[in-house]
Amino acid sequence: MTDRISSGAESLDVVLGGGLPRDGISLIAGLPGSGKTILARQCVFANASSERPARYLSTVSEPLEKILRYGQTLTFFDPVRVGKSVYYEDLGNVIVEGAFSGVLDRTRGIIQERRPAIIVIDSLKALHAYAADSADFRRFLHDLAGMLSAYPVTTLWVGEYGEDEIVVMPEFAVADAILALGSAGVAEGTSRVLQVLKLRGGGFLSGQHAYWLSSSGITVFPRLADAVRPRRPCGGAGADAATGSQAAARGVRYVSGHAPGLASLPTGEYRWCSGAPS
Repeated sequence: MTDRISSGAESLDVVLGGGLPRDGISLIAGLPGSGKTILARQCVFANASSERPARYLSTVSEPLEKILRYGQTLTFFDPVRVGKSVYYEDLGNVIVEGAFSGVLDRTRGIIQERRPAIIVIDSLKALHAYAADSADFRRFLHDLAGMLSAYPVTTLWVGEYGEDEIVVMPEFAVADAILALGSAGVAEGTSRVLQVLKLRGGGFLSGQHAYWLSSSGITVFPRLADAVRPRRPCGGAGADAATGSQAAARGVRYVSGHAPGLASLPTGEYRWCSGAPS
């Protein structure tokens, strides 16, 4: 398994099997309002230090002032660390004046001058608009990924992608990890769901995992089906305790047998015990 860094959310690290790939490229995809930027900032503040700072680069999708204003409503956002271990920068003018070459030159300069532990590009998808054609963007993406891979820096690409774009956009082939944030129908409503679509160098919990967004950031509820392999049903306090220990070891929290946030689970208790599957 490759080395990992924390995503900033302990429950998400459980789903990822330890965290995001260190010095790799992770892509956080989802529609507007799904929590992509919150997750990226959560990761930044969890890992940045004065020796190895984080650089948050906004492009042309959302003004930097707006990103900062809403960031201050999050409990993990520490304004004292801004300008010391966490740096924000607007690439808007660089993109307009220098196009892709300007982005590459500025990113290279940041890496060589600041030696950041993390670089966030938000939004990568917005840069498609500045490509002459698809081949032009592919060349830029190749150069950008090659440069980032040559240095010890963990990169987060953030973008507003729909499900239909995941299979055709070239950045998804380049990324070492892909996290898709979206929603799924539950009874008569919808629930936020996160899914790991790709993770090089290690295992992860597959399927869709419910998640919440709050001022504390993102909280994920790993699926019990992946966290604890189903065994034959049994009763007894000892069996319940053993099941609870297994779930706790994987970071799964539940009450009376079902995980919070997973409204699609049928009611009732779910207990497994050791032994061969029935």
